[in-house]
Amino acid sequence: MPYFPMPRISVGLQREHIFNSKQNCNCNFLRNYYNIYCTDWRMINSVFALHLRIKAYLDKNKSIYFLNKPHNKMNKVGCPILTSHVIDKKIKRIAYEIYEKNCPENYLFIGGLQKNGGILSQRIIEYLEEISDIQITYFDISGDPNKGFKAHIEIPKLENQVLIIVDDVSNTGRTLAYALAPFLQIAAKKIQIAVLIDRKYQCFPIAADYVGYSLSTTFHEHIEVNLESKEKSHAFFVEK
Repeated sequence: MPYFPMPRISVGLQREHIFNSKQNCNCNFLRNYYNIYCTDWRMINSVFALHLRIKAYLDKNKSIYFLNKPHNKMNKVGCPILTSHVIDKKIKRIAYEIYEKNCPENYLFIGGLQKNGGILSQRIIEYLEEISDIQITYFDISGDPNKGFKAHIEIPKLENQVLIIVDDVSNTGRTLAYALAPFLQIAAKKIQIAVLIDRKYQCFPIAADYVGYSLSTTFHEHIEVNLESKEKSHAFFVEK
């Protein structure tokens, strides 16, 4: 998805020019919209021409969503963030990062959180088995923050082992924070967190060790991830 962050340009040239009415109009507009300070009319007209080209492109492609423009409304279908091809590349990169940080280990325990976390875990394990000889044990983590979480594995087995908790999206960090509770009763060697998307809207002291895609969002924005089909997996914004 094309992404055009609003530029912040600071240009200070010492040349003085007498602006006609059109150049003054362009100058005032750019100063207010792009936070530009410029005294060269040729630079102003060049940037203004670029602005018009971007605006024309955006008017033609209405589905583009500015992440830093929260007042832009999204349609009910949602705006795509990651395609299946990109998601697969992100998962592969996460697998390589896990191996890089845990290559001396002989065993890894990977827990998938709820539905998407489980699917994401299995895809990560597939790549790990291709690039390493580490013995990997997978287990499910079910529940919710209100009722508590349950790990479908004998907890004592995790003593002095490397544990990786996997989820699709880290929103406020609340779910991941409560999901760690079953594992705090044993002395694990390492507990790490892997997420496909980190929204950077943290309300709990949780930081992911492995992140596929990171973006800043507001509380009112929501992200849906579909991983059921490898060829049709995708992530997109939806109205909340």
